[in-house]
Amino acid sequence: MIKVPATGAGIPAIEVLIGEGVNVNVTLIFSLGHYEPVAEAYITGLERRLAAGGDVSSIASVASFFVSRVDTAVDMALEKIGHPEIQGKIAIANAKVAYARFREIFSGERWDRLVAHGARVQRVLWGSTGTKNPRYPDTLYVDSLIGRDTVNTLPPATLQPSLTTGKWPKSWS
Repeated sequence: MIKVPATGAGIPAIEVLIGEGVNVNVTLIFSLGHYEPVAEAYITGLERRLAAGGDVSSIASVASFFVSRVDTAVDMALEKIGHPEIQGKIAIANAKVAYARFREIFSGERWDRLVAHGARVQRVLWGSTGTKNPRYPDTLYVDSLIGRDTVNTLPPATLQPSLTTGKWPKSWS
C-alpha cells in the first residue's frame, strides 16, 4: 500500500492508481472537504478498472484522517474566543460527520454494482489518535471512534491504556 496525499495533485493520482490495481493509503485528510474527493477517486478508479476488464476484489485502500491535530489547532482558537467548554470535542465531531458520510458514499446502487464484482470499501483510518493535550484521557480518540470498517492506528502511549482497561465501548456504527 502506497501513501498518496489528499491534495489537488493527489486526487487524480488516487483514481489512476486504483484503476491500475495499486493499493493506496490516502493521507492528510482533516475534513469532509478533503474526504469526499478521496472517496470519489477511489470509486471512480474501481469503475475504471472494472470497465477495463480488471479484477477489483484484491484492491484495498484506506482514507487516513488525522484526528488529534484538529483539536490541537482548534483548541487554541476556542480558548481565545472564550469557549473552552468545547475544547477536545471538535475532532471527534468532525470524525463522526466524516464517518456518516462514508456510510452514505459506500451504499446505494453505484456502490452495489462494484460490490457485486468483489469490491471492498475504502476503510476510514483514524490516525494521530494519541492525545496532545495532557488534560484529555489517553484513549479519548480510541474510545470515541470505534466503528465498522474503520482502522485506528495507536501510538504505544495510547495502546497501553487501551489494553489495560480491557473495556471497549460500544461501536457507533
